[in-house]
Amino acid sequence: MRLWSSGADTLPPDIVEIFQAMGSAASLPLVGDIGRATFVDGYGMVELAGGVAVRVFTPFPSPGSGLLRPMLGHKIRIVDDDGRDVPRGAVGELLVQGPGVMRGYHNRADATAEMVTSDGWVHTGDLARMHHLGFFELAGRKKDVIKHGGYSVFAAEVERVLEQHPAVAEAAVLGIPDPRKGEVPAAAVRVRADAETNPAELQAYAAEHLSDYKVPRAVVIVDELPRTGTEKVQKKLLLPLFETPGDATTG
Repeated sequence: MRLWSSGADTLPPDIVEIFQAMGSAASLPLVGDIGRATFVDGYGMVELAGGVAVRVFTPFPSPGSGLLRPMLGHKIRIVDDDGRDVPRGAVGELLVQGPGVMRGYHNRADATAEMVTSDGWVHTGDLARMHHLGFFELAGRKKDVIKHGGYSVFAAEVERVLEQHPAVAEAAVLGIPDPRKGEVPAAAVRVRADAETNPAELQAYAAEHLSDYKVPRAVVIVDELPRTGTEKVQKKLLLPLFETPGDATTG
């Protein structure tokens, strides 16, 4: 099981596959490894006193596989900017309540008021979407929303689509300045070691699965994505790549 914190990136799909393959049920002569392991990923943050939800990747596709489920004793809400619960399937901020959540910051009443509601719900700053049976999925950070004209583009949604392309190991989507739209989405993509693709192909793939305003206006292929010591992708360090795109296409 791996525990990742609020604001941290989830494991890229190719890494999840590696972990599941490492737990194969058996290894046969001339065949190699067979079967896949169940892999459990955890979610939490310091203000929540550790892990509060888990997602389980099973060997076979099943309802809820790869989606998060609150751990025993914890409750979640997904709300809009006014604190009202959003409909199932809509994106909003994730709030958590449970036995280990903090009461407040020491001698920081102003910061506490921003983080904790009067009835004990903690604002995580993460965006999420509710599914059936209490399962939910993260949709990125609240501050990681690209304002494309009058539309909001959730970077995590675009990243998920790009990562469904068979050649893509990992994608990082960010907003870059645009004189007419304010911001437009752009993507830095890490390609799988045994695959080939190009920016134009990835843009076309995104256009097949996303509304036009969500399609990256520029795509750059990189060897690695810059990360912090806690493995978070540093998207600000990607901005210079789009000032002089090089191996990129724009639209």
